Amino acid sequence: IDYESAPQTVIGEDGIAIRVLPSLGPRLTRVSPAAFEAGGEIELFGIDITASDIEVVLGDVVLTPVLRLPDRLRVTVEGDPEGNPQGPIAAGSTLSAGEVPLLVRRRLTATRVRSSNLLAARLLPTVSSAAVVGDDIVVDGVLLGADSDDVTVSLYDPGDGLTVRSFDVVTTAADQHSLIVIGAAAAAPAGTYRVILRVNNQQARVSPSVTVP
Repeated sequence: IDYESAPQTVIGEDGIAIRVLPSLGPRLTRVSPAAFEAGGEIELFGIDITASDIEVVLGDVVLTPVLRLPDRLRVTVEGDPEGNPQGPIAAGSTLSAGEVPLLVRRRLTATRVRSSNLLAARLLPTVSSAAVVGDDIVVDGVLLGADSDDVTVSLYDPGDGLTVRSFDVVTTAADQHSLIVIGAAAAAPAGTYRVILRVNNQQARVSPSVTVP
């Protein structure tokens, strides 16, 4: 509107001297890798996500940025995949493996934030070892599942490419660092098998071998 004319006239875009597009806040487009373990690093790609006042949140855990670049943000997923609890994720007290919401947010005040869209990040369990103990199979690692999680342990025969037994009843630990499949060894034929663990539909990358006598 030209306010200096008489009468005032609508002139539309002719009155725009400087074009400014307001930011609608941070926006995530993807995370790489799409699946990751506690203790690893991930990179986030998107728009307006690399400023110093941007926080990264996985579930309800704030992650630690290690590198801010013009087009991406690198963060560490707190914890140690060798099983030493260096952060709340690997300690098993905050999150379980599975698809977990991931977002970035800009803190406006002490109590208000402006958040991005959500991405579904795939947090994997980490298996460090498995062993036959009597009639049972004991698995050690990180984020192996809590009582409320969907945990499946399968015995896979690499010789014929078949899964000989699957168990979805396990005894978990409060810190998610171990689980016991009671009677698994007694229920399987003698042989050497790969132990495949899935927690909330996410499979551990490592499948150690056990020998059932």
